[in-house]
Amino acid sequence: IILLRPLTMSRHPARTRLLFSLLLLSLPSPSQSADVSPAAPNPAYCSDPAAMESRSIPPLPASAPPGLRLLQVHSVFRHGSRTPYENYFCWNYDGATPPNGIGKWDCPGPAMIMAPPVRKQGVGGNGTDGAPPLLFEKWYDSLRPPSKNELGGTCHIGQLLKTGEAQERALGGILREAYVGRLDSRTALLNSSAYFDLPYQRAFRMRGDDQQRTLVSGQIVASSFFEGSDGDVVPYHTADYHDDPIHPGALRCPRLSDLQKEAETDPVFLARNFSASTNKLTQILTEQLGGATFRHILDCLMTQKCNNRPLPDILDDFVTEGDNSVYSRIVDHVSWNLAHRFKFNGAAYSKLAMGPIYADIVAGLNGMTADDGAKTKEDMAKKNVPMLLFYSGHDTTLMPMLACLGDDVWDGVWPPYASYMVIEAYAVPNNAGAYPSGYAFRLLYNGDVLTQRMDGCNGALCDLDVLSEALRPFSTWERDCETVGETVPTDEETGGTTGVQSQAVGADFLTWIGFTLLACFLSSGATALYLTGGRCGRGVASGNDRLSLSEAQRDREIL
Repeated sequence: IILLRPLTMSRHPARTRLLFSLLLLSLPSPSQSADVSPAAPNPAYCSDPAAMESRSIPPLPASAPPGLRLLQVHSVFRHGSRTPYENYFCWNYDGATPPNGIGKWDCPGPAMIMAPPVRKQGVGGNGTDGAPPLLFEKWYDSLRPPSKNELGGTCHIGQLLKTGEAQERALGGILREAYVGRLDSRTALLNSSAYFDLPYQRAFRMRGDDQQRTLVSGQIVASSFFEGSDGDVVPYHTADYHDDPIHPGALRCPRLSDLQKEAETDPVFLARNFSASTNKLTQILTEQLGGATFRHILDCLMTQKCNNRPLPDILDDFVTEGDNSVYSRIVDHVSWNLAHRFKFNGAAYSKLAMGPIYADIVAGLNGMTADDGAKTKEDMAKKNVPMLLFYSGHDTTLMPMLACLGDDVWDGVWPPYASYMVIEAYAVPNNAGAYPSGYAFRLLYNGDVLTQRMDGCNGALCDLDVLSEALRPFSTWERDCETVGETVPTDEETGGTTGVQSQAVGADFLTWIGFTLLACFLSSGATALYLTGGRCGRGVASGNDRLSLSEAQRDREIL
């Protein structure tokens, strides 16, 4: 394995040095984003320190049954703040920096990487020298004009920033406070935060995809949760990125293209995307911002705003959430479009996409309840089933996972940086009336309890069989991924953030456009004006920019 040494966390002594099986640690920040002005509050998406502090896990309610024993915790979280995922075009306006409108990204700090300890050869070569391995810093500064990195400066694409590091460190602290018993002894999963003091080897399991920002975010969360010592090695379970179902991907499961098409030719979706209000936003993007598109606009806005980088004047009007600013209306529209796909038709797309990840979660829960069922932590050790499981992913991991659990569970708001969801599983003794399975679960998202939003649950705790039955129909690695049409990559694979920008559209949508054009140019003017928001021809043309049955571009995860 390749071992990597994280930064020493200031909240822990110097012995906090977990060695992870990672390839790269990269935590620099752009030179333009050292501090965000307190006079310009950021959206919740940015996960500023105050926002992170508000996401603590609450204690169990006083009405919780006596004798509860927390036996298993699954925590799925998003990476922290990062650079743009590619060198896309954002906007053009008077004063914008060509060619993409946002200028270059410079990261003055280095990346840190480490080789595994080298065993001495020759005389006495059966052991190690006992000295710490060398640390290496990775600098993206080797190119000279006219050559340059993709973002123009010394940052690489999708790179975790210093602010992202701080967010993940805060998240690790939130989980540690909850599950090492400092807030509520009933949620004390572990007796100690020392990694070497785990009750058994498999008590902790870490899973994530093979992207730099997720690798490093997962490492920081775990390093903030645990205290380590020299020689501790923590396996990070991952897979080849393009084969990993931890985020949606039609190249892995072509039928996702069919389900995306169904969602985005739904009359509700079409009506929203051809409304007068959406046409107004499209006009701003095309006419005042030089051809900006919904496809990349959310990432452009957030990476600029969250890092105190300049925005066009017309977009720099955010005051507070829901303020009806142009900024907020664009973000809301982009978020709605993706949420519609994830929640449409009983979350069919989300359930197919996230079936394998939920299969792993169900396997963990079944391992706890199988045979006689674990009732204590000692039983968990005998079964050799993990107690604490971390999953380091993306916003496109969290959104469909939440959508799978019921239409009312997720509110459709885009997950901020370092967002997290948690499934807690408890043994409940002597309460078969309320908890027939003998187990209960609690569902949380960013510190809010969501259990009661699931069908069949009416409180913070709910019988575990309710969750199991909700997950059973789609939790599998053996998915039906056969497509009935053309396979096109999802936006998560092509460089789009929302599924609302594409040059390739489905046949149903082309038929709809043909009908609209015919109405515009032959007779039904009033109907056409309604359908196009008063912009016949031009409004319809902009529909290709708003709707998304994706174009086949680079196969890269971007969120």
